[in-house]
Amino acid sequence: MNKHHGQAIIELVMALGVMSVILSFALGKLNESMIAQHGHLNKLRAEIFQPIPQLQWQHKPNDEFSQRVKPVADALNAVVQFDLPMNNVIQVHAENSPYKLARLSHGWQAESSVQLTQRPAQLTASYHLKNMGFNAVFDGIGHLPIAKELRNKSLVLGKVDAEITPFELRCLDASCQ
Repeated sequence: MNKHHGQAIIELVMALGVMSVILSFALGKLNESMIAQHGHLNKLRAEIFQPIPQLQWQHKPNDEFSQRVKPVADALNAVVQFDLPMNNVIQVHAENSPYKLARLSHGWQAESSVQLTQRPAQLTASYHLKNMGFNAVFDGIGHLPIAKELRNKSLVLGKVDAEITPFELRCLDASCQ
Protein backbone atom coordinates (compact mmCIF):
# COMPACT_ATOMS: atom_id res chain seq x y z
CA MET A 1 0.00 0.00 0.00
CA ASN A 2 2.81 2.39 0.75
CA LYS A 3 4.17 1.59 -2.68
CA HIS A 4 1.22 3.28 -4.38
CA HIS A 5 1.60 6.49 -2.35
CA GLY A 6 5.27 6.74 -3.26
CA GLN A 7 4.48 6.24 -6.93
CA ALA A 8 1.93 9.08 -6.85
CA ILE A 9 4.52 11.45 -5.37
CA ILE A 10 7.06 10.45 -8.03
CA GLU A 11 4.46 10.99 -10.79
CA LEU A 12 3.57 14.42 -9.32
CA VAL A 13 7.25 15.45 -9.18
CA MET A 14 7.81 14.27 -12.76
CA ALA A 15 4.68 16.08 -14.01
CA LEU A 16 5.75 19.28 -12.25
CA GLY A 17 9.24 18.95 -13.75
CA VAL A 18 7.90 18.49 -17.29
CA MET A 19 5.51 21.43 -16.83
CA SER A 20 8.31 23.67 -15.55
CA VAL A 21 10.54 22.77 -18.54
CA ILE A 22 7.69 23.50 -20.97
CA LEU A 23 6.90 26.76 -19.16
CA SER A 24 10.53 27.89 -19.24
CA PHE A 25 10.76 27.26 -23.02
CA ALA A 26 7.43 29.05 -23.55
CA LEU A 27 8.61 32.07 -21.55
CA GLY A 28 11.80 32.18 -23.63
CA LYS A 29 9.82 32.17 -26.88
CA LEU A 30 7.42 34.78 -25.50
CA ASN A 31 10.34 37.01 -24.54
CA GLU A 32 11.87 36.67 -28.03
CA SER A 33 8.60 37.61 -29.73
CA MET A 34 8.12 40.60 -27.40
CA ILE A 35 11.62 41.85 -28.21
CA ALA A 36 10.88 41.49 -31.95
CA GLN A 37 7.57 43.35 -31.62
CA HIS A 38 9.21 46.15 -29.66
CA GLY A 39 11.82 46.39 -32.42
CA HIS A 40 9.05 46.80 -35.01
CA LEU A 41 7.29 49.37 -32.86
CA ASN A 42 10.47 51.39 -32.28
CA LYS A 43 11.19 51.38 -36.04
CA LEU A 44 7.66 52.61 -36.81
CA ARG A 45 7.90 55.30 -34.14
CA ALA A 46 11.17 56.52 -35.61
CA GLU A 47 9.55 56.72 -39.06
CA ILE A 48 6.32 58.45 -38.07
CA PHE A 49 7.88 61.11 -35.85
CA GLN A 50 10.14 62.48 -38.59
CA PRO A 51 9.50 66.19 -39.21
CA ILE A 52 10.03 65.83 -42.97
CA PRO A 53 7.60 63.67 -45.00
CA GLN A 54 8.91 60.15 -45.62
CA LEU A 55 8.28 57.66 -48.44
CA GLN A 56 6.79 55.16 -45.96
CA TRP A 57 3.99 57.54 -45.00
CA GLN A 58 0.58 56.66 -46.37
CA HIS A 59 -2.11 59.33 -46.47
CA LYS A 60 -5.55 58.03 -45.59
CA PRO A 61 -8.33 60.17 -47.11
CA ASN A 62 -11.78 60.25 -45.49
CA ASP A 63 -10.60 58.78 -42.23
CA GLU A 64 -13.03 58.18 -39.39
CA PHE A 65 -11.62 60.99 -37.25
CA SER A 66 -12.13 63.59 -40.00
CA GLN A 67 -15.66 62.37 -40.65
CA ARG A 68 -16.59 62.70 -36.96
CA VAL A 69 -14.90 66.08 -36.43
CA LYS A 70 -16.19 67.66 -39.66
CA PRO A 71 -19.59 68.77 -38.27
CA VAL A 72 -17.93 70.43 -35.27
CA ALA A 73 -15.23 72.03 -37.43
CA ASP A 74 -17.86 73.29 -39.89
CA ALA A 75 -19.85 74.85 -37.03
CA LEU A 76 -16.69 76.52 -35.68
CA ASN A 77 -15.84 77.78 -39.14
CA ALA A 78 -19.32 79.28 -39.53
CA VAL A 79 -19.10 81.09 -36.19
CA VAL A 80 -15.47 82.19 -35.92
CA GLN A 81 -13.99 81.61 -39.39
CA PHE A 82 -11.73 78.91 -37.98
CA ASP A 83 -10.16 77.11 -40.92
CA LEU A 84 -9.20 73.59 -39.82
CA PRO A 85 -7.94 71.22 -42.52
CA MET A 86 -9.46 67.74 -42.60
CA ASN A 87 -8.28 64.41 -44.03
CA ASN A 88 -4.73 64.76 -42.78
CA VAL A 89 -4.06 61.34 -41.22
CA ILE A 90 -0.74 59.70 -42.01
CA GLN A 91 -0.23 55.99 -41.33
CA VAL A 92 2.90 53.87 -41.14
CA HIS A 93 3.02 50.09 -40.89
CA ALA A 94 5.42 47.28 -41.70
CA GLU A 95 4.63 43.90 -43.25
CA ASN A 96 5.78 41.75 -40.35
CA SER A 97 4.45 44.03 -37.64
CA PRO A 98 1.01 43.85 -36.02
CA TYR A 99 1.23 47.59 -35.32
CA LYS A 100 -0.12 50.40 -37.46
CA LEU A 101 0.76 53.90 -36.23
CA ALA A 102 -1.10 57.02 -37.30
CA ARG A 103 -0.68 60.75 -36.74
CA LEU A 104 -2.41 63.93 -37.72
CA SER A 105 -0.20 66.23 -39.74
CA HIS A 106 -0.52 69.81 -40.87
CA GLY A 107 -3.18 70.48 -38.21
CA TRP A 108 -3.04 74.18 -38.80
CA GLN A 109 0.00 75.99 -39.90
CA ALA A 110 -0.05 79.71 -39.37
CA GLU A 111 0.80 81.62 -42.51
CA SER A 112 1.66 84.85 -40.70
CA SER A 113 2.49 86.04 -37.22
CA VAL A 114 -0.89 87.80 -37.08
CA GLN A 115 -2.65 84.51 -37.80
CA LEU A 116 -0.47 82.80 -35.18
CA THR A 117 -1.67 85.21 -32.51
CA GLN A 118 -5.31 85.54 -33.61
CA ARG A 119 -6.29 81.90 -34.20
CA PRO A 120 -6.05 80.77 -30.55
CA ALA A 121 -7.72 83.98 -29.39
CA GLN A 122 -10.66 83.35 -31.76
CA LEU A 123 -11.49 80.21 -29.78
CA THR A 124 -12.19 82.21 -26.61
CA ALA A 125 -15.40 84.00 -25.72
CA SER A 126 -13.57 87.15 -24.61
CA TYR A 127 -12.25 87.75 -28.14
CA HIS A 128 -15.76 87.85 -29.57
CA LEU A 129 -17.13 89.92 -26.68
CA LYS A 130 -14.37 92.49 -27.22
CA ASN A 131 -15.18 92.61 -30.94
CA MET A 132 -18.82 93.28 -30.06
CA GLY A 133 -17.79 96.32 -27.98
CA PHE A 134 -17.71 94.93 -24.46
CA ASN A 135 -14.24 96.41 -23.79
CA ALA A 136 -15.75 99.42 -22.02
CA VAL A 137 -18.03 97.18 -19.96
CA PHE A 138 -15.10 94.98 -18.90
CA ASP A 139 -13.00 98.03 -18.00
CA GLY A 140 -15.88 99.52 -16.02
CA ILE A 141 -16.50 96.35 -14.06
CA GLY A 142 -12.73 95.94 -13.67
CA HIS A 143 -12.57 99.02 -11.43
CA LEU A 144 -14.39 97.07 -8.73
CA PRO A 145 -11.95 95.50 -6.25
CA ILE A 146 -13.56 92.07 -6.77
CA ALA A 147 -13.25 92.07 -10.57
CA LYS A 148 -9.78 93.48 -11.31
CA GLU A 149 -9.11 90.50 -13.58
CA LEU A 150 -11.79 91.68 -16.02
CA ARG A 151 -9.86 94.79 -17.03
CA ASN A 152 -8.85 94.88 -20.64
CA LYS A 153 -5.14 94.61 -19.78
CA SER A 154 -5.63 91.72 -17.35
CA LEU A 155 -8.09 89.54 -19.25
CA VAL A 156 -6.06 88.04 -22.08
CA LEU A 157 -7.29 84.60 -23.12
CA GLY A 158 -5.82 82.63 -26.02
CA LYS A 159 -2.73 84.83 -26.21
CA VAL A 160 0.23 83.56 -28.20
CA ASP A 161 3.40 85.61 -28.29
CA ALA A 162 4.80 85.21 -31.80
CA GLU A 163 8.27 86.31 -30.70
CA ILE A 164 8.82 83.31 -28.42
CA THR A 165 7.58 80.53 -30.70
CA PRO A 166 10.20 77.93 -31.65
CA PHE A 167 12.44 78.95 -34.53
CA GLU A 168 11.39 75.94 -36.62
CA LEU A 169 7.72 77.02 -36.51
CA ARG A 170 8.29 80.61 -37.57
CA CYS A 171 7.74 81.65 -41.14
CA LEU A 172 10.86 83.42 -42.40
CA ASP A 173 9.40 84.58 -45.73
CA ALA A 174 8.93 88.30 -46.21
CA SER A 175 5.23 87.62 -46.93
CA CYS A 176 4.78 86.22 -43.42
CA GLN A 177 6.42 89.07 -41.54
